[in-house]
Amino acid sequence: MKRVTLITAILAVIVALESWGMAWLKGYSEELYGALNTLSAEAENSPDNALRQLETLEARWKEKRRVLGLYVHEAAMNEFEMDLAEARVRLERDDEEAAILLRVAAEAAAAIWERERPTLPNIL
Repeated sequence: MKRVTLITAILAVIVALESWGMAWLKGYSEELYGALNTLSAEAENSPDNALRQLETLEARWKEKRRVLGLYVHEAAMNEFEMDLAEARVRLERDDEEAAILLRVAAEAAAAIWERERPTLPNIL
């Protein structure tokens, strides 16, 4: 009986940690999506200010990337990072397409959650 209790407790801890991780990932993905959409609007009005905000966002991303690696496939993170890097380069050049690329990066951030969400198509 002790074994069953121990196994049940271990499974409960695993499910709780996974649930917390998925909730955190969803929240962070939504936060990135909102921040990048705001940056996109800012890029149209003030590219220099948008560039500073993007650099701050990239620094926060680098801090969180290690934790995200536990939940997210490397390809999704690399795609998002490439979108951010291209948007940064466009902002540095005062290119009008920077706002569009920031929206693309926002969609990539939203796709991170969609790809990792525990749904039947994602599991199969």
